[in-house]
Amino acid sequence: MGRRGPPPPPQDPRGQTDPRGGPSTAAYGTIAIRVQPADAEVSIDGENWRAPGGQERLVVDVAEGSHTVEIRKTGFRTYVTQVEVRRGESTPLNVSLREQ
Repeated sequence: MGRRGPPPPPQDPRGQTDPRGGPSTAAYGTIAIRVQPADAEVSIDGENWRAPGGQERLVVDVAEGSHTVEIRKTGFRTYVTQVEVRRGESTPLNVSLREQ
């Protein structure tokens, strides 16, 4: 039997590889969210996120493409929007929830 070499490095869905052997970070961008009130719940594509304590902006790395952002808090109107993220870029989203 012949000798096999190591498996190829992992690829992201677009077929790009990172020189360190992982998916290419070039296929990702970020959503930078600032919300009032600051303790509102934020979900991106159905997954809940919370900013680290003391930070006013939540920054999340996501795959390039369209993402659904939902922001809610009891006593306020829920805010839902689609955000288009481009690879390597940061997309800002500033939201002030309205009281019901």
